[in-house]
Amino acid sequence: MILQINFQFQLNTASNIILLVAVLIMGIVQIIALGRNRSKGRWRIKVLLNFLLWISILGWILQPTFTRSSDSNQILIYQQNIPHTNLQHWQDSLHIAESFTEKELLQAINEHPAWITQIGTVYLAGTHFESTLLNQLLDKEWKWLPAWNSNQLHSIRWEGVLYRGDLQRVSGKILSEQKQVLSLKIGEQVLDSLMLKKGLIDFNLIFPAFVKGKAKCELWLGKKLLQPIHFAVMEKPTKSVLVLQSNPDFESKTLADWMGKRGYKVEIWTKVAKNTQNQFQINTKQSIKSYDLIVTDPSLAADARVKKVLGENKSVLIINLTNPETETRIINQALGTQWRLTKSSTQEAIQLSNDLTALPYQIQPNTWQKSLKEYPIAVQRQKGRVGLSLLNETYPLMLSGDSVTYNKIWASTLEAVLPSEPISVQVNAPVFVDIPTQIRLNTLKKNVDWQVGEDTLKPSVSSLNSQNEYQNYRFTKTGWQPLFDSLSVYVEDSTQDLAYLQRLKMYVGNNFSEKKQKNIDLSIARQSSLSPWLWWGLILFILTVLWVEPKW
Repeated sequence: MILQINFQFQLNTASNIILLVAVLIMGIVQIIALGRNRSKGRWRIKVLLNFLLWISILGWILQPTFTRSSDSNQILIYQQNIPHTNLQHWQDSLHIAESFTEKELLQAINEHPAWITQIGTVYLAGTHFESTLLNQLLDKEWKWLPAWNSNQLHSIRWEGVLYRGDLQRVSGKILSEQKQVLSLKIGEQVLDSLMLKKGLIDFNLIFPAFVKGKAKCELWLGKKLLQPIHFAVMEKPTKSVLVLQSNPDFESKTLADWMGKRGYKVEIWTKVAKNTQNQFQINTKQSIKSYDLIVTDPSLAADARVKKVLGENKSVLIINLTNPETETRIINQALGTQWRLTKSSTQEAIQLSNDLTALPYQIQPNTWQKSLKEYPIAVQRQKGRVGLSLLNETYPLMLSGDSVTYNKIWASTLEAVLPSEPISVQVNAPVFVDIPTQIRLNTLKKNVDWQVGEDTLKPSVSSLNSQNEYQNYRFTKTGWQPLFDSLSVYVEDSTQDLAYLQRLKMYVGNNFSEKKQKNIDLSIARQSSLSPWLWWGLILFILTVLWVEPKW
């Protein structure tokens, strides 16, 4: 840092030079005269006061300015609530010469616009920064120094729009100060939960969306509400399911009833005697001619209806295995699959949770295979999709009242075994007012304008997939806002911490910008001066003291 002192008083005219010399001579003469007259009391005070008076007069005439120049290759902008110890640590460890609050830097730029060109790398400490400042520093290299509070969300994401029956995934990061429970709730019902350890923790909570229309749940940390979760649920095009039973069993019947309650058309065929089958329908009064999914057991894997569904590039789910090694060979031979199992335990069953067990086998990985993370269920895709479940009976979960786990098991299974819908909408939530949000639509229709909020948009088409359209949109109102013809998306207030964080990430990216700054010497000069009124006040004050002093 370099400190320079300059004067606004110009010595380029004869009159200014004469004035300055006259003041200096008068001041020196008076000080010398007072110094010789030591007979009067308190002469030292008189000399001091007169010296200060003439210095003040000189200051008022010369108007000194103080210019402090410092290295600006790196500057730090910080929130006012950041602890001083944190700021000092960052400045020392990163060798940052200058630091400003947002208000200070804006004021400095307004007073000295040329400063912007002299700023190199910008370090941001905190999250609460307004676009007014960030927009002025767009061409700089950014580095972000997060300053988090305990038990605060670092990030969060969920689907703003999804189909009924699909899995809603709420994921993010949180700084937990102790071991505690993070949970998703509707009222007092827990949809999913996770035991957090102390520290910065990634979380991923999952539950099936079964309420059509505008839905809401809440994210809780212990007894503290962290974030309301708003999302819209679309009705999925009706799927037709055939449940083939070699014998009547409660597991298949419970699953069929569950799918019926979720809007599926279900037909149940049960072999009750040789050449005799019992037929029963749910959500339809007529026999179903074409099926999207067949749920059956290994003994019926070679059934003609099963092969026909796979030939139509549709799906089969095989449950109720009892002798996995033998039954997977039968399935592979009948359907051309490549299931391979290894025994994982000598026990008859593996306990996964209360009222839920699985066969003591593991499904080996395969190139064309996708496995569920939490359960021993996998799907192979060649022509059509074939799902295999190693779970034992799951209906005891329903009998014990644990419908949340039951829903999660079969919703995630159906999501994996059934193909994606040809028409889908993707909106990453939370969506904040006045912050751009990307909306994606996978559609068969082309060249159709979108109705979003109060505007009509012309979407862009993805270069990778002509059916994938997208557009960035900035909502201007909070609450539920219209999306397309019959949907809605919930828009949050942009004053909350997560909104500031999302706005900041638009500028900073993943903590570091791709922009590169040349390694050159940059410096900024901070200039300050005393107001002429301050000099006047000081002169009047000293004159008053000189007048009062003889009366002491």
